[in-house]
Order: sequence, then C-alpha cells, then structure tokens
Amino acid sequence: AIEEITVGEGRRIDAYLQLKTCPSEQIRGKILIDSPGFDADAQRTATLQITNHIIDLSDLVLVFFDARHPEPGTMHDTLEHLVEHTINRPDSSKFLYILNQIDTTAREDNPEDVIASWQRALAQKGLTAGRFYRIYNPDAAVPIEDENLRYRFETKRDIDIAEIHDRMRQVGIDRAYRIISVLQQTAHDVEERIIPTLQSLLAQWQRRVMWLDGAVFGLILAALIGATLWSGQWEGWRFSHPFWSNLLNAPVWRFIALGAALVLAGYIHFAIRRLAADQVIAKLKKQVHDMREMDFADSIANAFRKNTRFWRSIFHKQPVGWGPHAKRQVAAILAEANGYVQALNDKFTNPSGADDATRESDDRTESPKEIMV
Repeated sequence: AIEEITVGEGRRIDAYLQLKTCPSEQIRGKILIDSPGFDADAQRTATLQITNHIIDLSDLVLVFFDARHPEPGTMHDTLEHLVEHTINRPDSSKFLYILNQIDTTAREDNPEDVIASWQRALAQKGLTAGRFYRIYNPDAAVPIEDENLRYRFETKRDIDIAEIHDRMRQVGIDRAYRIISVLQQTAHDVEERIIPTLQSLLAQWQRRVMWLDGAVFGLILAALIGATLWSGQWEGWRFSHPFWSNLLNAPVWRFIALGAALVLAGYIHFAIRRLAADQVIAKLKKQVHDMREMDFADSIANAFRKNTRFWRSIFHKQPVGWGPHAKRQVAAILAEANGYVQALNDKFTNPSGADDATRESDDRTESPKEIMV
C-alpha cells in the first residue's frame, strides 16, 4: 500500500508500524493494530492508505475520540475517514465509536454537554444511530472527589469496557457472521441495485442513440435532397445528374460508392453511440452528491462502458453476463448463505446465556483475528 503512494517507502514500514508481542492469554490468537495518526505531514497520504487497508482486513475497529476536544473541528480527519466514509459499508457493525478520557469532564461536571457535542459531530457526518462508548483509564484518571460522581463515572465506564471486551472476545463469531452478511448484501445489491441501474442506463443510452441517429441522418438526408433540388437536375421523380447516371451505370464504382456510404454511416452511428454513452455517464456522476456513492458510480460507469462496446447492439436490454445462469448462481449463493447462518446459529447460540459457547468458539478459531485500535 505504501509503495503505491511513494516508491521506496515500503522499505520503511517500521516508520509507520512496529510489531510488539504481549504474553497474555486474553489476546492469544488476536492481532491488535494501533493505527498511525492523521498528522498533516509528508507521510499523511501513505498513513491514510495504510489505515484504509487495515480497516478492510480488521474484524473489529475501535475508533477513539478525545473527550477533551469533542468539537468537530478538532477531529475533522477522524470524522471524515473513520465515520463519514465507513457508515455505509456492509461491515459497518464492526466499528465501535469510543469517547476516551471522559474523566476530564468530571471537574466541571459536564459529561452530558461533552457527549452531546460529540454525538452532534457524529450526526453531522451521517452517524445518527448505533452504540457509543465512554471510557477512561482509572490509573491515569483525573481524581474525582465527589463520591457519588465518581461512582457514576466508574459504573458507566465498567459497563462500556465490559461490552467492548465482550466484542473483542467474540471477533471469531462476528467475523463468520459478517462475511456471510457481506456475501448476502453483495448478492442482493447485484439483483436489486446494480442490474436495475445498468438496465436503466442502457435504456437511456438506447433512447439517446436512436434520437441522435434520427436527428443526424435526417439532417444529412434533408441536406442531400435540398442540394439536389437546388441543382435543378430532377425530372419528375427521377434524378438525372450526369454523375449520378454514370455511377449507376458503372457496377464497380456503384459498389465502391455504396461501401463508402455504409462506412461513413457506420462511423457516424458509432460516434453517436460514444457521445450518447458519455452523456449518460456524465448525467450519472452529476447525480452523485455524496462521496460515499462515488465508488459505486465509478463501478457502474465501467460496467456500462463494457455494455456499450461496438459489438453490442443498442437493442440489448440485459447487461453482459446477466442471464438465467447468472440469476441461478445468485439465488444459489443466497440459499447457501442462509444455510451458513443457520449452521452458525446452531453452533454458537447458547440459550442458557452461559459464556461457554463464546469461549469454545474462540478456542476453535485457529486463524488470528485482527482488531484495529
């Protein structure tokens, strides 16, 4: 990822990430990654690239905010890259939003104001629902003299910390469910969003091509008729220009002229096809007001381009590759995904509420899980 941004930077991976081990049974089989910060320096682009790569690979992402500076301006980069660009991901449930160092609000006894400011900042980026956590480190906390206030802070912190730890313990189970969820979401998107969008774009393209063909060739025909009428070479319904008569009487030149006319008409038609396709794509991208939809628009545009290649007729209504076989494949994927969900439920659901199923699932999961902090 670093090499894609700056050639040679990949050899300096230690400047971005450093590996450390910890002899703890609680994190055995798990990889915790403390992502680099978003400092505005020469490494910023590479840092963001690494962070995005880590997020894609991670099973759980803890997004920390500083309770000392909950204003939107002070955490602009975090809000943009870890909130606005992630809330519409199919795996958005793996993101936990945490307000850290909440103990700093105890002196002024205004945690509600700080939390409200923080949640307003999140809401401005589109995150209006979900579970939010408020924690602090008791070993480095600000002393809270008021016993009732300290009890309130500690109780809330303990509840949120316990939930975070529980999510970390269950990353193996969550990963399985999330992969299946992404698979289901992708299959549904193909049927309910991608294919209908492509069909709509192809229908627009077909109408534009037909209208433009009619307009251009109609103008050419009108110009030819006008020119011949102006020449005064019509005898009733017969055009008697000497050049035209000689052309009709020479079979070789007649076929050459016919071929040239067909080539010219074909060139004009395919130029119109390209123009109409460009107009449809431009209209599509103008309708994208949200950066989160830009990737989808780019993917649809690429698929649309493939469906408007010169060998594809404008009368094809179905996108390339979307036929009965593809539909059966998507239906089979959805059926298998539902079967996997049922199998996971049978394996991991514990009606008694005990923690044995969770511990057993962690023991059975051999591959390391990744948690981004």
